[in-house]
Amino acid sequence: MKKNPHILSAQQFNLSDVLKIFQKATQMETVAKRQAKLHSHTKGVVLLFYQPSTRTRASFEIAARFLGYSVLYSTEAAGFFSSAAKGESLEDTIELFSNYPGVGIIILRHPEKGAAERAAKIADPYGVSIINAGDGTNEHPTQALLDLYTIYKLRQNQKPMNQIKLVLANDLDHSRTIRSLCLLFAKTFKPLEIGVSAPKNIDLPKDVQKGLKDFGIKILKFDNLKKAALWADFLYMTRPQIEYYRSKKIAEKFQNFRINRAFLANIPKDRPCRILHPMPIDSKNFNEITQDARHHPRCQIFQQARYGLYVRMALLKMILK
Repeated sequence: MKKNPHILSAQQFNLSDVLKIFQKATQMETVAKRQAKLHSHTKGVVLLFYQPSTRTRASFEIAARFLGYSVLYSTEAAGFFSSAAKGESLEDTIELFSNYPGVGIIILRHPEKGAAERAAKIADPYGVSIINAGDGTNEHPTQALLDLYTIYKLRQNQKPMNQIKLVLANDLDHSRTIRSLCLLFAKTFKPLEIGVSAPKNIDLPKDVQKGLKDFGIKILKFDNLKKAALWADFLYMTRPQIEYYRSKKIAEKFQNFRINRAFLANIPKDRPCRILHPMPIDSKNFNEITQDARHHPRCQIFQQARYGLYVRMALLKMILK
């Protein structure tokens, strides 16, 4: 039986794969702007989200509609508003949707590590592909692809990707977006160095550090964001993920790792630093990028989100061709 294409990990892509996706995503920009359906398709998309999402879920749904694919089912809180609330297993839910005629892709977000792999084993015999839209603290491969596409598109003077200076900041311990981006960037473009910047005693997971070391990539540590911004081409901020911390004082730990308008204004004009963030920004607890900074020319977070639409269109198009 022919193996079905799945997107389960950022590490499954090689350089050739990534460049093909980027090329397709660039084509999708034109398609998205026209908002034209290319042609009709018999298979559609199911969005099964057990955790909250705005950008990932919305961009996949918009991507499917722009390409003329049917969104057969979409839910954001499947853990509460589906049979999962009655104790149904993930495996049974995946088999249910895989068994329906017309389903080509199930886009899954789930709080448990390895959920996407489990789902793929069930869906595969039905000819249905799984796209991992985030499984616990494990992976978020489509976010990594759009982050890398943003860097690819916004790098100054077409700077070679292996010379890009990327700093990953804030919640290095728990961020699945950092994990996926870090390992995908390392595997495909093989940068010489990757920077990290976080409060004391917060660091990349050991397996990620080992992965970078195996690729021969040096990890540079910056004890504050100012030093990081002076070095970086791109400073990738993340939300301190309060749900994984027991201490109520976690806000104090990250208080010096915020970006505001004054911070950006003080970066010398000859420095290339751009600010990225996978979003959402936690405006309630941390405000890691303050409201006044979000539309500064150096801050590209909304452009980054828009590129996510093109990348996800490219992935849907390539899988449901």
